[in-house]
Amino acid sequence: MTGGSFFLPPSLPAPEGRSIWITPDGLRAVHLLGNWWKTSSDVGRRTTTGEAHKAAARAIGKVLATFSRETLTEALAPRELRKRIEDEIAPLVDDTEHFFRIHLFRHFKTDTLLIGPVRLETGDAWRARIAAQGSGDQLDPSHWDGLASSPWIGGVTVRGRTLERSREQAAACLRLALDTITLPMSVSQSREVRGPSDTFEPGRTQTATRFSNGFLAWGGSSDVFGLRSSAGDIEEFIARQSGLFGSVGQILTILTDDGSVEKPALKRHWIEALYWFGESRRSADDFVALVKIGIALDILSGGGEDRGIIDLCKRIWGREEGQPVTSDGRSIKKLVRQIYKDGRSRISHGTRFGLLEDLPVLRADADRFCAIILIAYVEMLDRYSGPDNPKAFRSS
Repeated sequence: MTGGSFFLPPSLPAPEGRSIWITPDGLRAVHLLGNWWKTSSDVGRRTTTGEAHKAAARAIGKVLATFSRETLTEALAPRELRKRIEDEIAPLVDDTEHFFRIHLFRHFKTDTLLIGPVRLETGDAWRARIAAQGSGDQLDPSHWDGLASSPWIGGVTVRGRTLERSREQAAACLRLALDTITLPMSVSQSREVRGPSDTFEPGRTQTATRFSNGFLAWGGSSDVFGLRSSAGDIEEFIARQSGLFGSVGQILTILTDDGSVEKPALKRHWIEALYWFGESRRSADDFVALVKIGIALDILSGGGEDRGIIDLCKRIWGREEGQPVTSDGRSIKKLVRQIYKDGRSRISHGTRFGLLEDLPVLRADADRFCAIILIAYVEMLDRYSGPDNPKAFRSS
């Protein structure tokens, strides 16, 4: 693979504000060295790939600018190079708390909700807390207008990571916490909650249609986000889901802390599955959502495909695969076949079209089925004491 054309040749940063020009292939080699360091160093997981590339570029730039031709080989030896890159990254590692604008409840009494490392609080509560703690930096109010006017703020503390990495992990952790809150809700209700990467402007659509008789009709719609249940209903909902929120909070610490966690593999499978499920709910197209739901179930079963998903559902429900689990009499086996085999597998493998086509199962049914499995998985995990692998979990 050859490098693309550059208006100016790429360069490496060097001491005293200098630059060292290199070729596109040379830059690619630097990036490969950064990847090598990231995957071979204990510090690598504390940073992003982009930060590893920058650290490698700085380290190699210093070597090329400082060492003579005769000593370059020794300076670029793997052990020495690893140390030099780590020396570039080490000062960037810190404990940080990140804040994001979110939309949660429109009517509420609770001003703070904790889900493990995630702190969801009203804008008033957040502003009071930040003002009370103070800051070494005097920020111009215009720098944080978006947060200052937000009715809800999501905060996540991440320990021992570089800035970019901790921000990535905080955003993912907050997204998962919000998706946990909406797990018991419908697809439409889940879309009223907004978090990282979501838009906070009301969505508006306008259309025009001409009929065969020449009549021209205009139409439009707009969405208003933020869960609109009464404050009393919200309080009752939070109390009812407190056990789920507590258990998920323990799971989410995998993403923010280096402390030891029980059953990390099973918990990480749940995290990945929930992320895919959350993405399914944010998908506008039903067939894309169905594929993502199938992926979520497959991850939850540890890649067991339809057989593994069926075994997991049997374990969770305590029923045989042929027994009905829906009001219309569908069994576990039939539902899994509709969602995973006829839906996810055939659509993603190109043996069935999804765009503008009827699907083998209603999106709402697939969504509800997956949400129930995700919630039940957490409850079962709290009681489980077997080996930390999905096959043992679904078979015990």
